[in-house]
Amino acid sequence: MRRVALFLVIVSLVVGLSGAIAFPEGEKGEIRVLMLTSPAMLALRDMVPKFEEKYPDIKVVWEDTAYADIHTKQVNDFVS
Repeated sequence: MRRVALFLVIVSLVVGLSGAIAFPEGEKGEIRVLMLTSPAMLALRDMVPKFEEKYPDIKVVWEDTAYADIHTKQVNDFVS
């Protein structure tokens, strides 16, 4: 489960970084991260300020969710 979560974080960051490159100067990119509520994910969430400090043009929007709700939220975000 940790590998899947880490993979999702890495993919989100890569997609966000590649999207941030395409933004005109001065605009701020945004990465939406949907994670399970667990101690391992809380450790990742604590790394967000350091990431935003290193990449000031990228804002991370973190959303914790229960395991039962994650699939529904992923599908809704994908469709929209």
